[in-house]
Amino acid sequence: MTHRLRSKTMNVSRRRRWRQVVGAVSIALLGITALRSSIELLIRQAPSHSLDLALFIATLLGLGGTLWWAWSHRRSQTPAALEIAPTDESEPTYRELARRRAPLDPAAIADPRVRPRASSGWLWLSLMTVLACCGLLNSGSSDRRVRWTFLEPTTAHALGFAIPEPNAGGWEVIQDADATGGTALVNHAGSDSAPAAMALAPSISTANLRAKTRCRFGAGQPADGCGIVFRYTSRDSYSVVRLDAGGIVLARVIAGEERITKRVAADVRPGVWYELGLTAEGREIAIRCNGVEKLSAHDEHWREPGGVGLWVPSEGQASFDELAVEPTPSTVDPLSLVILGKQRG
Repeated sequence: MTHRLRSKTMNVSRRRRWRQVVGAVSIALLGITALRSSIELLIRQAPSHSLDLALFIATLLGLGGTLWWAWSHRRSQTPAALEIAPTDESEPTYRELARRRAPLDPAAIADPRVRPRASSGWLWLSLMTVLACCGLLNSGSSDRRVRWTFLEPTTAHALGFAIPEPNAGGWEVIQDADATGGTALVNHAGSDSAPAAMALAPSISTANLRAKTRCRFGAGQPADGCGIVFRYTSRDSYSVVRLDAGGIVLARVIAGEERITKRVAADVRPGVWYELGLTAEGREIAIRCNGVEKLSAHDEHWREPGGVGLWVPSEGQASFDELAVEPTPSTVDPLSLVILGKQRG
């Protein structure tokens, strides 16, 4: 009987220690996640969509609620120890000593009707941790799909597109009988010393996405090509997938220098309309041409969320009659959830 009681006591003590360890680790992870979300939303000024903001607030509430529960739970389990202070009075005087955890009650442990009961605080902690992770996973992603068809004659600027390099050629919607709707967004040839021409879609910043355009580049130009720019953070830092006379190219521009990630040969000719599709999920990139996957690559230069738009070499001219962008939930390295300041790329 004594041996069984001692075994039960040790098991309960072991479970209590494990609960303490799990609780401490969970609270630490939740706090780090909240701090990480704060950096994304405040310091880096990532777009605070309604879902992201709600999950961020839930993270902060969860952290506060968890810390409050842990403090109140500890106080409820640590009654004060009292001792009698000798005095000359007939009634004894008690004074409170340092608080300590109450010892396990062997009688309660031996009673088979008594079972350890999980506190509702652990359910609250788990729920808030999941919400925090969801908020971080979805950081930088939008929850809507947008599409432009360029049907009315106007300029890209009037449509809300950002033009990072004005010297790379003007953008305007003009009549084009070969385009789907009879009009197309055209980028005219710009300065030969200017960076590539880009038109960035308004109010979109994401790392993971599905995008599609239909484009055509002109013949007899000093440079040819048309494509999609994504994960754009500055004119010196972005990714691009493009069609040119040599085929299909996936490249990354770092510090103003283009580094080709992968190139595949394809029958791409000037003056012909092509449908170019892109899917970016974390480091995995897939490129489609006319609905057929032509290129897949592992992007080692993983970057923060960024802008999405259209791309043309500065000396070339190209037409676009559609752009569709659908941000998708982020897929990140789990270690990046808890390692602060980790640089992805």
